[in-house]
Amino acid sequence: MSGEIALDTSVAVRFLNGDTAIIERVLALPEVVLPSQQ
Repeated sequence: MSGEIALDTSVAVRFLNGDTAIIERVLALPEVVLPSQQ
């Protein structure tokens, strides 16, 4: 594992719902790249 986390729908929903474990992992990343909507 390189420490990266995929921001799929499940993670996004848990982040928005206030899941502290997910929030800590997402905020610990040096940068978060979201896929662009085209």
